[in-house]
Amino acid sequence: IVGIGINLISAPKIKNYNTTYLKSFCNIESKGDFFLVFIKFLFINMNKLKKNRKDQLINVFTQSLMFIDEKIKIVFLDNTIKHGIFRGINNDGSLKLERNNKIESIYNGSIEL
Repeated sequence: IVGIGINLISAPKIKNYNTTYLKSFCNIESKGDFFLVFIKFLFINMNKLKKNRKDQLINVFTQSLMFIDEKIKIVFLDNTIKHGIFRGINNDGSLKLERNNKIESIYNGSIEL
């Protein structure tokens, strides 16, 4: 089971947690138009995965990531913190964090600058 939530027009205000919404980045004509484009790209990318073209999909996704090659900190649910340089994502979707000249895979946590 997978769930997804997309803030289109506005974003909730959550204490100590940054949120944003899509309309602040692009012009959304209508929710229906956005949904059709979203579904189209979702299925295009699912087909790439199905055809074992993960590398192509990961490369496209990596180009849109923020904070690549920048120093970040990751805060985990148990409030532990890891610092390092954000080096991208792995084929399994995990974050690549460089620490002590080694790449570590991070599967959950919140990125903070």
